[in-house]
Amino acid sequence: MPKVSVIIPVYNASKFLERCCNSLFSQSLDDMQFVFVDDCSTDNSTQIIKNVLVQYPNRQKQVKIVRQKTNQGVSVARQRGLEESTGEFVIHCDADDWMDSDMYQIMYEEAIKQNAEIVFCDFMLFYNSNKENHIELFPDDSVDSPSFNISPIEGAVWNKLIKRDLIDRNNISFIPGIMVGEDFLFVTKCRILSKKAIVVHQPLYKYCQYNQLSITRVYTRQKIDTVVQVATLMDEFIRLMGQSEKYQFKLNYLKFQSKQFFIIYKEVRDLRYWNSLFPEIGEDYMCFPVAGYLKVCAWLITHNLLRITHVALYLKDLFF
Repeated sequence: MPKVSVIIPVYNASKFLERCCNSLFSQSLDDMQFVFVDDCSTDNSTQIIKNVLVQYPNRQKQVKIVRQKTNQGVSVARQRGLEESTGEFVIHCDADDWMDSDMYQIMYEEAIKQNAEIVFCDFMLFYNSNKENHIELFPDDSVDSPSFNISPIEGAVWNKLIKRDLIDRNNISFIPGIMVGEDFLFVTKCRILSKKAIVVHQPLYKYCQYNQLSITRVYTRQKIDTVVQVATLMDEFIRLMGQSEKYQFKLNYLKFQSKQFFIIYKEVRDLRYWNSLFPEIGEDYMCFPVAGYLKVCAWLITHNLLRITHVALYLKDLFF
């Protein structure tokens, strides 16, 4: 059994994949498995993986390349990767990202040392301008601290090393059809059900937001609807676990985040639909760390001042 299995969903990632593969295959941890799931790419992504692998003869038996027969989305690709992996711990990597050469060794050794079922690590966030930003999770070193948020950025799978037994004994899986937030739902379930989770405060992972062809980058109305679905599923899970009171404010914040797209993007703007979603939020939105204009719009909409809201958003779209 490998110590760590890395699952890499791939879709038309030829521009970035060579860097990602070099970063993976040059890891200091020897006993690993790499599962690439090609979600029916139309470019030469699979060939790039094979070309890079030639340079790492010690990794060739550790690499599994699976190609989906049809494009089924990132959630199905991640689940297929889980089914194909055999490691003691699993972690995911996006095909346009990279990591420090000792990332998986550091995280695995901490997991064993502290008998943890999940190991988080900090990460560097890169934008189009190549500007980097160190994102630190849970500054007080406690995953169960008040700083823990039920939020998409803290729910990413690429900086979470998760014990396979935790996933199997709780039947945690990626839900088909979830195009955005599939990782958030999966990780949050793992975190809440885990016996122990720890944080490594080193920015070991390099997360990029400049590949517009990535599986997770392109938004449509259908994808935005899945964001709302994720918030609904998370609410149901928290209630099932009997922890609604503990997470009520954070759940309301998640719900507000999921429906804010129906205000922000004029292509999918639907103020009446926005108002019908998650009325239980009440006026909690006034305390959320969101843009001021969203709070103003939320107040106007909930007070049935839709015409004024439309005018305000029209002016915003026109001048900002």
